[in-house]
Order: sequence, then C-alpha cells, then structure tokens
Amino acid sequence: MSERERFLYSDTLNLIRGRLQQQAQDILRSYRVFRDPVPPFQVLIFRGGRRLLGFYQPEPHRICVREALVYGNHEAILGHVLRHELAHFAAYHHDSELGHGPAFRRWCSRLEIPGSAGCRLEGVLEGDSATRLIHDDTARELQPAARRLASRVRKLLALGSSPNQHEAELATAKANQLLQQYNLSLLGAQNPDDLQLHAVEAWAGKRLGSEVKIISGLLGEFFFVFPLIEPGDSQRRLLLYGTEANIEIAEYVFEYLLRVFRELRREHGVGRASGGGEVAFYAGLGEGLGHKLRASRTGQQESATAESVALETALISVRQETEEHTSRLVFGGKLRVQRGRGSRYRKNEIFSAGLKAGANISIHPGLQGHLRPRRLLER
Repeated sequence: MSERERFLYSDTLNLIRGRLQQQAQDILRSYRVFRDPVPPFQVLIFRGGRRLLGFYQPEPHRICVREALVYGNHEAILGHVLRHELAHFAAYHHDSELGHGPAFRRWCSRLEIPGSAGCRLEGVLEGDSATRLIHDDTARELQPAARRLASRVRKLLALGSSPNQHEAELATAKANQLLQQYNLSLLGAQNPDDLQLHAVEAWAGKRLGSEVKIISGLLGEFFFVFPLIEPGDSQRRLLLYGTEANIEIAEYVFEYLLRVFRELRREHGVGRASGGGEVAFYAGLGEGLGHKLRASRTGQQESATAESVALETALISVRQETEEHTSRLVFGGKLRVQRGRGSRYRKNEIFSAGLKAGANISIHPGLQGHLRPRRLLER
C-alpha cells in the first residue's frame, strides 16, 4: 500500500473544491493578506499519505485538505485547516519561509488561529479525534475489488521472473489480460458522474531524467494511467492520473522499474559522460521491455479467440477515456496533450546493450521504500 498522498477528482469533489477555493479567496481578501490580485493557487482534496489533515505545497501553490474532512461535515475543522495552510502560503510568498517559524506564527496571528506546529487544532478538535479521522480515511483508501485486482496482478508479475520461460510468459500475459478486462468492464459500466479520478506524484526533482520519462511512457501504454510532467520554477513533477486500482499498480511498477533501470545502468558502466550513453541505454531498456510486454499481448491473440482480439483492439479506447477524464475533471476540458519527440539518442552498442537487458526485465516484488527525496510537505 502506498503511503503517498493522492489527489482526488470527481464531479462532486470539484463542486466542493470550488466552494473551498472561494472560501479561501474570501479569507485572504478579508484579512488583506495580499494586494489584489491574489496570487494564483489551488485547493485540492487528498487521501492517504502521512498523518495530516492538510498541507501546503509550494510551486505550484496548493492548499490541500483531507477527504475525510469534506465528506464528514467537519466545517469548523475544515475552516481551521484552511487558515493554517493559508498561513503557510502567506509565509512562503512574503517571507520565503516553509515550516512553522516566526513568519508562519505571525500570519497565524493575523488570521486569528493558534500558531502551533502541525494541525493540532487546539480548541477545535482533540488529538485522538484527529487520529481517528485519519485512520477512518486510510481504512477505505483502496476499495476491496481494486485491492484484489492489484494483489493478483502483482503475484502474476512476480511469476514473470520464473526460470521456466513458458510459465513466465503465461503469467505476464495473464497479468496483461486481467488489467485489460478490468478496465474494459469499468469503461462499460462507469457512470462518468460517479467516476473518481486519483492522481499521485510519482516523482519530483530539479531534473527529470530520461529514465523517468521512458518509464512514464511504459506506464501510459501498458498500465492504464495518464502520465503528465508538470513544469515548475525550482522543480518538475511527474503526476500519474487514473482509477485507484490502476494507480496502485502503476505506482508499484514505477518504483520497481526506476530502481532496476538505475541498477542496470551501473552494472553496465554507462554514465552521462559517455557521449549520451545514459539516454541511449535507458531508451534501449524501455524498448526492450516494451517489446516483451507487447509480445505477451500478442501471445493472447495467437489463440484467435474473439475475446482476445476485442481486448487488444479496445486498448486505445481505454487510454483515450483516461485522458479525456483527466482533461475534464482536472483541467476543465482544457488539457491539450503535446506528443513530444522524446530524448535524442543513437542506436549504437550502448543502446543494443540496453535493448538486450530490457528484454530480460521482470517486474516482481521485493524492493521496499520510496525513491524520491523528502518533500517539504510534512507538518
């Protein structure tokens, strides 16, 4: 189970977000925190992650509140959390301060809330009640059907590393088939008004390396999520959008492949100084693994059953639907995806070595922990 925060979007949640956005704007104007115009910011709703009721994320400016608060009719708590995170927003914008320092405490006083560290909500909510809210929220983070699917796919992908080649190929093909069937049934039965889209920050840093870009492309092609690289002044972020089961599986695969790609590069002695060799090697890894995953789907078609052909031909529809839902729910229908040409590299000996190594990659469990550095989100 991932411990990261997931941003949530749906038609209902977007209405709530709009109300909270207006409430935050009114607070900033009534307390004259900024001169007009107020700097742009977003209010987002999240689930899971660390023991938080809310957090502030700079660049881009995001005021994030926990889903349990907006669905649990906790208006007093919600108002307190909003002001607490707006104090962080003001302290960062005016004083370049993150954390609970003197500038933050001054802004808390200005907004008429206690300036203690954390969202302890003195006089609003007892500590054990806050813990119970978070635990209740975490307990329903992944629905049972999605949990079962994620577990089955993980086990099948683990069998893909079997020394028995026939067993490994069958397991990988079955994992692909399960994912396809799940997404096609979801596509056929889902009422768009009820769809809840999840978004997770898979990576953040000053430099998004070629390995991150290549892996994100594999996730978009084979694991039914929509990857989007979000630019920023001081760092860039890779966000993955999709339904909860797809996000759970894709995030797991991303963590695993990022470690494996980097370990293979070190094993082959490829560095950035070797004439663009790092990019070529990663491109080879991605192409080699992509061939393997496509072959597992092709193996399904060799049986010439109507079901296998229908699954393959419908894949593009599922990907388009994910992209359309992301555009509608997250960007108000204004998302315009530009298909980049990707990093430039040479198909030389380094690329060939990556191609061969990528064809031998199997996705299986066993690597724990998160790769990205700690972000400035903890409270």
